[in-house]
Amino acid sequence: MRFIAEGTRSNQLFLHSAVAQNVHDLQPIYDWFAKRLNVVGVGAMYSGYTSMLLRDDFMDFVNRTLERYGTGVHGMRLQDVSRDTLDIPEDFLQDCIADMPAEGTSSMQIRKQGPGAREVYVLTSRDGQISYQKIILVHEDEQGLEVPFTLSQESAGTRRLISLMPAIFDLASADSTGDKVYVIDELDRSFHTALTSDIVHMFLAACANGGHSQLIFSTHDLLLMDDDAIRRDEQWICESVPTEGTKLTSIGSHNGVRKDTSLLKSYQKGVFGGFPEV
Repeated sequence: MRFIAEGTRSNQLFLHSAVAQNVHDLQPIYDWFAKRLNVVGVGAMYSGYTSMLLRDDFMDFVNRTLERYGTGVHGMRLQDVSRDTLDIPEDFLQDCIADMPAEGTSSMQIRKQGPGAREVYVLTSRDGQISYQKIILVHEDEQGLEVPFTLSQESAGTRRLISLMPAIFDLASADSTGDKVYVIDELDRSFHTALTSDIVHMFLAACANGGHSQLIFSTHDLLLMDDDAIRRDEQWICESVPTEGTKLTSIGSHNGVRKDTSLLKSYQKGVFGGFPEV
């Protein structure tokens, strides 16, 4: 280990260097970071969709969830588009195509984000033949006819929900092969409390049915503090401290709070700290 550490470049991670040099004892740790841990930031946009879009069970889950949450979306589709309609710089598109294998079938996701442009394109290569598709959302008019909407035409809440669908699908699955760790910043962003709570409840139900995933999230939704499904020892208060960065306080280990006391009211009274002075 010391020999490998001394030979690790200053701009290289030791763990990556060790695994590259066949230190097999560290392989499980490397695999956990590479295959299990998923960090989803506030600005994360539709990560994980390329492989998921080809799964019928995922698409069924997305469509059921969008309808159940009252988004007004009847379903998500992949719409065939021509290369000429892709609003993507040609040089960038050529580089993407060059990275795809000439034989077999492979797919690549291209996400475009900017003012008024939040679109996802999927490029599929079948033995060198490239096809182009775009994610659209289907609504129904008063006559029951389908009306296609682009992602950029949807509300911020609907876009946020769709961007989190691969994570929600994994977390709501009781399949023991899906033992992943998701760290989601501001899970409640653009969501109603009932929707955020339901996502948490779906995850907890999957755990009860044999799921092995873990969910860690930050939130500003105070109503979740009194959600009976979330144990007290699972809740932490984050407080900015000028000299120490961020201070974490465990509600579960806090003394002086009775079991029948409302956590929300206690927090608002400043019992746990972290309540802004306004």
